[in-house]
Amino acid sequence: MKRYLTLPVSAALLVLASTVAYADPLPGEAPCQPTPNGNGAATCTVNIHPLTFVLPASSCLPVPIVITGNAIGHVTQNGAGDFWITETIEGSFVSTPAGYTGHTAQWFGFEENASNFVIHAIAEVVGTDPLGNRFRTNETFHYSVSASGQGPVFFDKCSSH
Repeated sequence: MKRYLTLPVSAALLVLASTVAYADPLPGEAPCQPTPNGNGAATCTVNIHPLTFVLPASSCLPVPIVITGNAIGHVTQNGAGDFWITETIEGSFVSTPAGYTGHTAQWFGFEENASNFVIHAIAEVVGTDPLGNRFRTNETFHYSVSASGQGPVFFDKCSSH
């Protein structure tokens, strides 16, 4: 079974993180529900094979791409209710309009405790355009709020080569 994700899903996760900040419960949208492992923490892992993920055009990416690959998600929650959710996506892509092809790897993380939370993501896209020219883009995203009252801290940086 293929699973389809789009940029609005990422935006929804950001909104979710903003609304659950400083709360201990694990979000219901977590990719799996952790199982206690006997040391005060609970963990789970989910593998998604195959995965289809649509990444729209942006200032960091010249055209929309459709990624076909694999994903793995991990969830950990400790006895205090702090949690960590991470996901890695890796695969090949084709573009719409046709002509761009290549490989991408992306990582996403959402961590929260009673005083702080952070969402961060990294995306690397390496490919060839319709004329045979190689290109590479890297995007780094970060949003956090700390117990010290600093924040929110936000940046979304792009570099292209």
